[in-house]
Amino acid sequence: MIGLTWNCRGLGNPRTVRELQMLVKTKWPKFIFLIETKCGRNKVEEVRSRVGFDCSIVVESRGLSGGLAFMWHSEDNFILQSYSQYHISMLLQMEHNREHILLTGFYGSPVTAHRRDSWKLFKLLKPREGLAWLCFGDFNEILHIHEKQGGAVRPHHQMEEFSRGLMECGLSDMGFEGNKFTWCNNREEPFFTKERLDRAFGNLELTLNFSECCIQALAALSSDHSPLVMHLKQGGGRYISNENGNERIFRYEASWKMYEDCSTIVTNCWSPQLHQRGSHLWWTQQ
Repeated sequence: MIGLTWNCRGLGNPRTVRELQMLVKTKWPKFIFLIETKCGRNKVEEVRSRVGFDCSIVVESRGLSGGLAFMWHSEDNFILQSYSQYHISMLLQMEHNREHILLTGFYGSPVTAHRRDSWKLFKLLKPREGLAWLCFGDFNEILHIHEKQGGAVRPHHQMEEFSRGLMECGLSDMGFEGNKFTWCNNREEPFFTKERLDRAFGNLELTLNFSECCIQALAALSSDHSPLVMHLKQGGGRYISNENGNERIFRYEASWKMYEDCSTIVTNCWSPQLHQRGSHLWWTQQ
């Protein structure tokens, strides 16, 4: 399954619409989630038709700010669960095994004083136990100080509140490929600032149902935010055995890279075993 999320910064720009058409044509997403459409339903429906989708949920902008849209093909079994000014949640029944996955497109409040309410919304959106959940979009916040370059230092309590909200809902960062910084202010030094604001999170059930989850940050052209392409693949995972002989899927956790000795441990412990099996282990330095 392939999905696309993008803070497009307005669909009134013809260049933005052409870029969106090219993304859909080259990436073939099953669904797309657009943030800051800055327009009403009629304009969004016009764009939906131009990019080749026949179904959509639209949250209209307030004046020239905000606005969300979720688009998909009628042949896919999407069911609307909830929506607000800051999110759209859709339930999708997978074709392969008839299981369901909750897809939540999210927009963190651009107003710092209201950001805590965004994290409270996480708790309201959290699905029932056992349901896979992918939450993605522009969260307007970073998790770690190294996810920002330039500008004022982000207060620690803001990052901590974001992290706590994710942890309480069982969500983990799905990592990324490409440029770590997904937003920049397009200003010259010494005022240039870039941050990792756009990302995807998943719960434990998601990692158990999908053996491969890849989040690609693409180059930003007509927006100051990077589009994210999300690839999720079911089945085909690598398995390892514990001392009781039981097997479970092996997955590399993106958070492991934070430990200085991660690469050394992986090389020393895994390389000989995988070499004997004629296999290899890879990971992406981020």
